[in-house]
Amino acid sequence: MLTPPQVHDVKDASPVLLQVIARAVAEDPQIAIDTEGVYFQNEAGTFESWSGQAEVVTYALSSQPGRAFFSRAHDDAGVTLRRALKARTLPTGAHGWKHDRWAVSTAGARPDSLVAMWLLGRRASKGYGLKALMADRGFLMEDFDGARFLLGGVDERLGAMRAACDDPDFRRYAAEDAWACLQLAQEAESALADEEERLRRWFWEVETPFVDVLACMERRGLALDAVAISRMGAERRAEAERLAWDWTLRWPEVEIGSAKQVSEHFYGGGLWDRGGVPAGKSGQLSVDEGAMAKVLRGEITTQEGLDAANMRLAWQEAKGDATKYCDKLVAFARGSSDGRIHASYLQHGTGTGRLSCAEPPIQQIPTRSAFGKRLRAAFVAGEGREVVAGDFSQIELRVLAHFAGKGALFDAYREGADIHQRTADLIGCSRAQAKIVNFAKVYGAGPRKLAEQMGCEYLEARAFMREYERRYPDAVAVVLRAVEAARARGRVRTISGRFRPLPNMLHDDPALRGAEERKAGNTPIQGSAGDICKVAMLAAHRAGLPLVGQVHDEILLDVAASEAEDAREGLKRAMEGAWALKVPLVAEVGRGPSWGEAKH
Repeated sequence: MLTPPQVHDVKDASPVLLQVIARAVAEDPQIAIDTEGVYFQNEAGTFESWSGQAEVVTYALSSQPGRAFFSRAHDDAGVTLRRALKARTLPTGAHGWKHDRWAVSTAGARPDSLVAMWLLGRRASKGYGLKALMADRGFLMEDFDGARFLLGGVDERLGAMRAACDDPDFRRYAAEDAWACLQLAQEAESALADEEERLRRWFWEVETPFVDVLACMERRGLALDAVAISRMGAERRAEAERLAWDWTLRWPEVEIGSAKQVSEHFYGGGLWDRGGVPAGKSGQLSVDEGAMAKVLRGEITTQEGLDAANMRLAWQEAKGDATKYCDKLVAFARGSSDGRIHASYLQHGTGTGRLSCAEPPIQQIPTRSAFGKRLRAAFVAGEGREVVAGDFSQIELRVLAHFAGKGALFDAYREGADIHQRTADLIGCSRAQAKIVNFAKVYGAGPRKLAEQMGCEYLEARAFMREYERRYPDAVAVVLRAVEAARARGRVRTISGRFRPLPNMLHDDPALRGAEERKAGNTPIQGSAGDICKVAMLAAHRAGLPLVGQVHDEILLDVAASEAEDAREGLKRAMEGAWALKVPLVAEVGRGPSWGEAKH
């Protein structure tokens, strides 16, 4: 059972004791820190945590399991400790280094206990937050109401936090964070020692420095034309209103925005096929965008049913484009002091290991629609600058071929063939359909899902899938081996040695077990693609290339126009040299005045 640490306020330390503490900061093999401070506020009233423009009020550190030290940042003791931290060449731990890095300068490595817990698959019941992780270990951390630190201007908030430094509850709250970081760091170190050497190397050589990559990328941000995106939002909102009016003229008794009324009228009236459409807890059949797409692929026997489904889907898309993308992007840009989008990327946000983006929804921007293309074109570099965009070509399929090591898929990539056309020729379908079939194995889709994506009958999709399996047995075997390995070990690994725990592989519930099997099949492929992308971004960062965004398999730079060609070539080298696969790793890299025009 963990016991609370002794909290020492270094303000009360004698000069001799302060020097002892400073020496420990510089020389102890393992310490952890945490800071409290006030981020500057821009004209829109937003606290810009991405900017690093913060006034640090307190430092807390712990180097021994039962002790934690609290220090004010700007008194003599705080200045002494800050100098010791800056000179420290040994690793210094924290939980969420991405933000603390702007407040603390150290010469040594900065291992992040948040990233370590994610890498080791040690998620708490409520996520990877410090308090959640410690609660799962039987320790309820000190809580403190910090509402007063969010009221008023910077001076008022700073004054409130500095006054709180005399409150023992606040000092314990701040110091316990550093102590908890140390507990998790020590747990992670012990757990990593029991893992394969390659996982330990991956943590220290990739995941740890990658925190810095994300912090710098977020700080630079993406430039965009807010006026153009506002105009697009107004157009999509007007289109949604027009469709709502047309709907009212046609079906005045049914409100287009009422899911209950739409469901009862069209499903209940037999105008829409219920097959494959999910029902909610109330038993009401869904009318969301996915459901409308299923309705349109099903049996609609009347023109009225077809018109209603098309109109409802178009209304949903127009309304979603305006609110989810245009309004949100413009609000983020206008809420930052430099007019750029400073997205918050999560290194620990997915089970596969790919990056996710908390806000705004950069990674969800549609890729194939006309709206998505227009939106990308509105991300502009600005006068005298260019966007450089590098996109890995079919990286998941290339990883699959690498793991196969032989067979038709492997041979096709070694020969430089058009894999989608080759699949189309082998299984007897169009190239567009073959592309869907090729990726179905990567994402664990079955024949029913494949039929939805291809817009064909279930039996036809099943026939395509069976022919694919006959033509590419070595690729299919990769997925089957991964599932069998997960059954035996309860986890699967990616190309880097990272693993994903899969505790439900032998579960009695077929639905849970089936979902886990799909994860087992696709994680080694998607996760390995994510690993390769991280290595490429790290290489680009170390080469001095200014990363500003990452979306799926795409990496974005914002550079001076005079340097754009050199940056394009440098990004291509970083991406194609990220991993030595058994098949060629290909990146298509373009440049232009906007993200849309930099696409190849």
